Amino acid sequence: MSAKRMLETECVFLGAQANQDLPFEHVMELVKSPIAHTPIFQVILVWQNNSAEPAELPGLELEHVGIGDRVAQHDLALDLAEVGDAICGRLIYATSLFERSTVDRFVGYLQQALSQMAADPGSGDLGGWLCPPESSPTNSGPGLQTAVMNFIEGTRVVTEGELQANSITRYHVTKFYREQITNSGYYDQLKYIVEPSFEEFESPGNLDTSGEHDNTVVPGLQHKYAQTGLLLVTDRCASYCRFCFRKRIVGKDSEEIAPDFAQIAQYIGIHPEMTNVLLSGGDPFVLSTAKLDKILDHLLPIPHLDSIRFGTKMVAY
Repeated sequence: MSAKRMLETECVFLGAQANQDLPFEHVMELVKSPIAHTPIFQVILVWQNNSAEPAELPGLELEHVGIGDRVAQHDLALDLAEVGDAICGRLIYATSLFERSTVDRFVGYLQQALSQMAADPGSGDLGGWLCPPESSPTNSGPGLQTAVMNFIEGTRVVTEGELQANSITRYHVTKFYREQITNSGYYDQLKYIVEPSFEEFESPGNLDTSGEHDNTVVPGLQHKYAQTGLLLVTDRCASYCRFCFRKRIVGKDSEEIAPDFAQIAQYIGIHPEMTNVLLSGGDPFVLSTAKLDKILDHLLPIPHLDSIRFGTKMVAY
C-alpha cells in the first residue's frame, strides 16, 4: 500500500514539475478558492528529526516551559517528531474551518496508515507509534511500546503487551465494508462486527473453544468429524471480525497454518472416510490464485473427496 502511495505521489510531483512555468497567481485565479491565509501554506507538515539534546549554557540553569498553541498559524498543521523509537505528533487546526469530529477522523486515518506502513501485514507488532503529546514514548522495552488505538467508545493509549495479553485482534476493515455499514441505517448495530470495543479487555474465555489443537492430526489439518477435514491455509482476512473464535491465529504469524500440503494430501489419501475438505483460516480468498492452485493441485487428485469448500466472507467485505 505504501509503495503505491509513493508512486502516486511521485507522479503528481513530476506533473507539477512539468508545469512549473505556470504562474501561481494564474493558478489561483483559475481555482478561485476562498482561503484564510497565504495559499502556499494552507496545510503544512513539520517533521522534527533533530536530536533533542538538552541545551547547556555556563552559569545558567535552563528550565523547559510548555506554551500551548492558542492560535493556529495555518489552516491545518501536522507536527511530527522522532522521540526514541516513537513518532509523536499533534494536529493543529483552525476551529473556524474544522469541526473537532472531523479532525479526530483525520487522526484515525493517519494512525491506521502509519500502522499499515510500519508493521508487517497481520503481525502482532504495532510497528511505528503515533503518541499523543501527554503520553510517554520512552517505554521501549518488549511489550511496553505504546500506541493510540481507536475504539467504539473513543481513543485509548495501549501497549503491545496489553493487546496480546487480552488477545485483541488488530483493527482492519475494508473501505467498502466501512462505507456499507455507515450508510446502511444500522451503523449502531453493525459497527460491533469490525470495530474494537473497550469490552474486549474484559472478555475472559478459552481461545480454543472447539478443541482445534486436540483435533489437529497434521500441522494445519484438523480431523474432528470423520467425513470432514478442516484445512487452515492462511492467518489473514480482508477484515477482522471482533467476534472471531480464532483470535489466536488471525492477524498474526501463526504456526498453525498448513506448511506442507503434500503431507496433508498424504494423510487424506489414507483416510477414505474423509469425503470433503473445508479451506479456512483466515479467509482463503485473500490468497493469490497461484497459491490456491497449488493447494488444489494436492487435493483434486484424491478420489474419495467429493467436495472442496471455501470458508470466506470476502464477498461481504
